[in-house]
Amino acid sequence: MIQDAEDRSIAVLIHQSLVPSIRLELFPKSTIDVFLTIIENDGIDSCVATGTVAASTALADAGIEMLGLVVSCAAVSRLWLYSLPGLKDTLDTQTLMGEEIWLDPNHEEANAGASTLVLACMPALNVVTNVWQNGTMSPTQGLEVGFTKS
Repeated sequence: MIQDAEDRSIAVLIHQSLVPSIRLELFPKSTIDVFLTIIENDGIDSCVATGTVAASTALADAGIEMLGLVVSCAAVSRLWLYSLPGLKDTLDTQTLMGEEIWLDPNHEEANAGASTLVLACMPALNVVTNVWQNGTMSPTQGLEVGFTKS
């Protein structure tokens, strides 16, 4: 088995996403181990999101009492500028600015974006268990993207 530096950070993010959903008071002197085999990691954001869903499903299948299943989604926000045709390319020309949201981004898409967001939640209880955001996005924008796209 090959391990690298990303293993620990992925494990911590998945752990943080799952712990609020598990009824730990029912397992006072127990440990719960979840092992994920990641065959291909084409982007850490999507890897965390899919790993969280897989681990939550495995815990439920194993009979571990949970408050609800945890679902997760990764998104990248990409801003684009478009100059209006027929105008000279100067600072005073009008440009159109828009935003695209890409779900389940790979490594190249995440690097091309202005910001990334991984949101984990328990939809049945309307509870967010983990938010991981980086880049140039305000917290309000991040939650808006996470709740409207997931």
